[in-house]
Amino acid sequence: MPKLFVPEIGTTLKLERDWTFPLHNEGRNRALWEAFDCEKDPATYAAMQQVYAAEQAFQTAVNRRDRHMGHQYTGVVNPRAALQQAVQQAYQNMLVTRMDLVTHSVTIVAGTELQLDRIYVRKGKEDFSSLSFMVVSSPDKRLSPNPATKGFTKGKKRFWAKLDDCNRIEFI
Repeated sequence: MPKLFVPEIGTTLKLERDWTFPLHNEGRNRALWEAFDCEKDPATYAAMQQVYAAEQAFQTAVNRRDRHMGHQYTGVVNPRAALQQAVQQAYQNMLVTRMDLVTHSVTIVAGTELQLDRIYVRKGKEDFSSLSFMVVSSPDKRLSPNPATKGFTKGKKRFWAKLDDCNRIEFI
């Protein structure tokens, strides 16, 4: 019978089998996104164009709010609240579009060593449950750390994946 295993931060896992999961186009995944050349995929590129359109709509809402905050409106009970609500709705649309639409399926090969960097699990926020990793070593040269890189990752590729995807990892 399988036993529950909750690793400590810093635990290194070596993949026993290839692990395929959807990589989300988000800043914390930038190193892996670029290593796998995700933007070259036509479907991913088209999805990114939709994200850019949502981001533009958000910026337009912000600009409209900022231009009209000092003006008097007739027939509108609370124009500032209405404008702020439009900004918040545009922002939510942008986030949902980015997180749900722009993903690219990637495979990290067996033998890759991943170091657990962060665990994020919150009651009521299951959609955001995730684990962050740093690639310590890999047979795939695209994922190999670059020792010349400075900073807290020291050249290691850092990324996150949703908890459901992480639960499919088979490790030694």
